[in-house]
Amino acid sequence: MSQTAAVRLNYELTEPSEAGRGVRQGCLISPTLMKEALDDLKEGICVGGELVQSVRYADDQAMTANTEKGLQKILDETNKVVNKYGMKINIKKTKVMKVGRKPSTIKLTVDGEILQKVEEFKYMGSILSSSGYTEKDIRVRIGMANSAFNKLKKLLTGGLKLDVKKRLVKTLVWSVAMYGSETWTIKKADATRLEAFEMWVWRRLMKVKWTDKKSNAEVLNLVKEKKSLLAEISKKKEKNGLVIF
Repeated sequence: MSQTAAVRLNYELTEPSEAGRGVRQGCLISPTLMKEALDDLKEGICVGGELVQSVRYADDQAMTANTEKGLQKILDETNKVVNKYGMKINIKKTKVMKVGRKPSTIKLTVDGEILQKVEEFKYMGSILSSSGYTEKDIRVRIGMANSAFNKLKKLLTGGLKLDVKKRLVKTLVWSVAMYGSETWTIKKADATRLEAFEMWVWRRLMKVKWTDKKSNAEVLNLVKEKKSLLAEISKKKEKNGLVIF
């Protein structure tokens, strides 16, 4: 059945207009559709002994499988279910990515149309890469944490007590830097980059210039801290049962 809606403006109603059908932000039908589409399928990726077929957030949907054939099967079943409810998959907004160390091709279709292949995409604020590595996501996170520090620079380099400044850094800067870090694949270069950022923060907090020629050990002694950013990331990984490196 067609639906119409009107908007109340200054105590009067506008002319009614037709309302289309689709899954809205936070709509309860989204998980219902996926449950109907995926419940009888055995395709997906096994993680910790559990079959993961999709990851969902509001009206966003990412489907997973360990083979191209399996993923096509999930797409076909999902397409069949949404068509049943009078909706359709938006081909232009649907992308496909194959994760692996070696370059390879993949061809998935919806209603005969080939989906665009991408090398990376952002999901819930994290950048996922086809290589499986997270270097770009780490770089972006460091940049965002750098910006967060600079926005608080006057406060963090002002007259507050050192303990208060450190608590602010760990709450408002570290949290930005470590967002999604439990999923990171940290290589040696990434670890070096994270440690360099940590020291950058402490040096600016203590107003230590490069011309002062103070070593990292001396700066840490001034701030009464140990290098802890990588250790905190390790704790997050261990808490979620993931491998550190």
